[in-house]
Amino acid sequence: MTVRPGSRLKSGLDALYARQGPSGATFPLATALGRSARRGPTALGEGAHPRPDGQGLAPEDPRVSDTLGWIFYRRGVHQRALALLKDSAAKRPGNPQIQYHLGMVSAQLGDTEAAHRALSIAAAAPTPFPGQDEARKALAALK
Repeated sequence: MTVRPGSRLKSGLDALYARQGPSGATFPLATALGRSARRGPTALGEGAHPRPDGQGLAPEDPRVSDTLGWIFYRRGVHQRALALLKDSAAKRPGNPQIQYHLGMVSAQLGDTEAAHRALSIAAAAPTPFPGQDEARKALAALK
């Protein structure tokens, strides 16, 4: 991720990384960026965008690829999101939130079979997670 020096986002990321390391910072980062993405593609400000390779954010960690994939999805970069989310799902196939993210991207790209498969896993998860209701709605819309 590239962020303007001196920005509030940069200061927050630095503090988060100092406390939790790059991998531990992925959920709060995804939450913050997801909220910003809902307000529009420029809500993050100039220079604030995920790096395609995830460099500096432990790209081998499936949580990081999931986070980056979800950010790309939210910003409309669906093919890049799909590649990252497929990688995450292959490394953590039982993670319902990753399956939810993969299902949403797959649905957006018109792959209803893959979307149905991933969203079914997410919707049936015994432990609730953020996005589970959306996964159920998206699964119902596929039928």
